[in-house]
Amino acid sequence: MINYNDITFSYGGNNLFKDFNLNITDNEHVCIAGRSGVGKSTLLNFLLGFLQPEKGMIEVNGIQQSNENIQLIRNQILWLPQDINLPFQNVRELLQFHFQFKVNRKKLYDESKALELFAAFGLDRSLINHEIAQLSGGQKQRIAFIAGILTDKQVYLLDEPTAALDPESTIRMGQFVQSCTDRTIMAISHDEHFQKYFDRTITL
Repeated sequence: MINYNDITFSYGGNNLFKDFNLNITDNEHVCIAGRSGVGKSTLLNFLLGFLQPEKGMIEVNGIQQSNENIQLIRNQILWLPQDINLPFQNVRELLQFHFQFKVNRKKLYDESKALELFAAFGLDRSLINHEIAQLSGGQKQRIAFIAGILTDKQVYLLDEPTAALDPESTIRMGQFVQSCTDRTIMAISHDEHFQKYFDRTITL
């Protein structure tokens, strides 16, 4: 499903990766751990095409990444960045936003599904009527995740998804990830309690 083949990349005079290989199979859940600055987020940025390795090949679902087909790869991915910027007035607007894109136009916004996910993540149903400015950082992160889930992507890329969560919410997030047996998930996390919900953890 996701293959990093002989990746080499330097940044700021440091060799972050030298002939790096990683293979993630269909529906596998892999957590990437390690100290700050070792290249965890860089691996996600490679997949999304925000950065290009100096050497090597990246492949997602049989598609070899290139400038010409990067959008085909992005169309398969739900990306949850660590820093959430939500330029929306209210929660419902955020949840409906992705369905305006051409790639999602054949999909229907399902508010009942959204509310089920609110419950799964420990969010009160009434938040769907709230202004974005009224939300905490943890609420914004979970609702942004829910907005992506509704679009039914095959691959989830999660960058420190529990950083703004309390212990109970972290457990809920982990249990949800574990339940996604028909999705390929790659996450970055330093949280050892969250890591236990993954099939394997790779420390860079």
